[in-house]
Amino acid sequence: MSAPLNIVYTELEPDAVEALHKADAAIFPNKLALQTLLCWQIAQPDLFVQVEATDHIGKRTGVLCLLGIHKTFHDALMQGQLEECDIMPDMLVPRASKDPCGYHVWHIENNSGKPKTGQKRTNFMKAAFTGLVKEQLSIAASLQSQSQMTVSALTATDHGQAFFEKQGFESCGTWDYIVKGVDGQSCVRHSKTPTAPALAKGEELIRACNMMRRSYDCQPMDKQV
Repeated sequence: MSAPLNIVYTELEPDAVEALHKADAAIFPNKLALQTLLCWQIAQPDLFVQVEATDHIGKRTGVLCLLGIHKTFHDALMQGQLEECDIMPDMLVPRASKDPCGYHVWHIENNSGKPKTGQKRTNFMKAAFTGLVKEQLSIAASLQSQSQMTVSALTATDHGQAFFEKQGFESCGTWDYIVKGVDGQSCVRHSKTPTAPALAKGEELIRACNMMRRSYDCQPMDKQV
């Protein structure tokens, strides 16, 4: 079954961004301030979107949040030298900028639920994600700002890991391990190895998060595969 054709991207409202912040904090205990997230959305509203489409089963909905980041800072993010929560608005690139940049997937979510037994749904979020990325590649090609662009994503679940692997993403070689301490509070430990860190007595490893990346050629929309 082919991907749904008429995919519509609508800018998220601030209250929706606030809800995403709460959901993200429950999974990844970083220090991302709500005000920082709202500043990201204000700076790049066309990259913080709700996605809608209709396939043979019915309406599909999801959320995509990307950040266009100056290349120097994006490289630092992928190398584990910069955390998501420390990305400031002045590190983001304006839409028409010719400065070299990369894109980071901060959030991707399919809200359509599981299909009923025997039903096969189209790969909705793959089509939505690819469409948004292709648009950025086309813009870069028209500006002649760079020949290639790297897109990164910090995966916090097995489902997210599998999704990006299917899109051709590979590990950057940096991991964030979420550990619950004896006091019940969770913290993030950074590592350059896929091996979980040693835990003190009473500590519990909650999950491993992998920073992944893929490089794309910047081409006009009609030349993209």
